[in-house]
Amino acid sequence: MKRSPAPRPVLLAGRYIALSGLFGFLNVLLNYNYFRAEAIARRSAAAGPLIGSMIVLLLSLIYWYFLVRRASNIVRWQILIFTVLGAFSTVVNIIAGAYPYIGILQVLMSLLAWVTSIAACVYLCAPEARDWLASRGNRAARDSAIFD
Repeated sequence: MKRSPAPRPVLLAGRYIALSGLFGFLNVLLNYNYFRAEAIARRSAAAGPLIGSMIVLLLSLIYWYFLVRRASNIVRWQILIFTVLGAFSTVVNIIAGAYPYIGILQVLMSLLAWVTSIAACVYLCAPEARDWLASRGNRAARDSAIFD
């Protein structure tokens, strides 16, 4: 079965997902000394934040592939759920004062990652994206069902 090309909202959501992972990775790279000192103070592996951010970047690229190339509706729901959970945990941590020594660069990179994730969710909720992902990228099957 040949899939129809991904509609514009799905393509944009895929780009925003990849960008979000890239911003998260760049955040750790640019603030690595802070994260490293924090990890050492907690007697953790100093490379932990870097390894974790590489995993997040890899997951973003995997999500992009399964969303745009494989038309996975499951990935769509995972992205939506993880974005909501991430937003909730960020708000709770800010209210609890868990970020007392954050620099402006770290805040900006985190906001960029968060905003791109929200933008991806908005595009994934567009009717055209919902329909295309629900049909697993097979528009012909959905269109022929109209005449049944």
